Amino acid sequence: MVTTSASFWTSLIIMAAMVGGVMAVLMRASGQSEGGNTNTNTNSGARAGAGASSWVILIALLVSAGIYGMLGKPDMGDAPLHMRADALQKKAAIEAMEQELANRNLAAAKQQLDENPDDIVAMLMLAEAAATAGQYETEIAALERAFDQSGHPTIRSMLAEALTRQADGIVTEQAAELLLQSLTENLDDWRAAYLYGLYLSQNGKDAKATLIWQDLGRRASREDDGTRMLELVNNQLRDLAARTGQPEADLIIAPMTDNTDNTASDPQ
Repeated sequence: MVTTSASFWTSLIIMAAMVGGVMAVLMRASGQSEGGNTNTNTNSGARAGAGASSWVILIALLVSAGIYGMLGKPDMGDAPLHMRADALQKKAAIEAMEQELANRNLAAAKQQLDENPDDIVAMLMLAEAAATAGQYETEIAALERAFDQSGHPTIRSMLAEALTRQADGIVTEQAAELLLQSLTENLDDWRAAYLYGLYLSQNGKDAKATLIWQDLGRRASREDDGTRMLELVNNQLRDLAARTGQPEADLIIAPMTDNTDNTASDPQ
């Protein structure tokens, strides 16, 4: 509190000094102008008015600059600049530490796979570590290797998810093809159903996406481990409602009990 108060008064004194200095310069310039023009004319009043307006504008600008220095941007939080700078520095330091940890975990996962080149678990651990570190090419390569060795449809869906992550959340045609293959083999693949619904929505097929997400939401709502998936589905349905103007309550899925009737839809 003491530091903030001192900073406030320091900024105020500096701002007052700046205003006083500019006024003095303008007054000297005005005096020189009057001394060099002994003959007045009908425009002298206008020039004086313009000069006064210039003073007002400059003073206003300086006052605004001083207020900005103390309070910061109007569209940001109500805190002095130095306080926000400290917060940003702390955030950057935390992010740097997290990235360093992710890089160390990635290096350890690579070493583990080098020591066990045929271990699918090591491949999946490398993919997870690479995703956390933001190394999507490494993640995709590890998943491709794991799928080639196992042929498991869930790993295929994980590969589709990695491709989507690499494309900044856009489900590519390659990813969509993998998702369809996984759903053909396993309709209970929640990851594949969710992402394929996203693919349909991103390609203007909101009605089909809604059917898939609602069916997935109903199934997830009855499972102990379905809370996160239900949340993801409902977030998509809320966004779809906002985009299409449909009532949100008509789309989202509430938690259900085992006795609640549920008619599943064909995800394709």
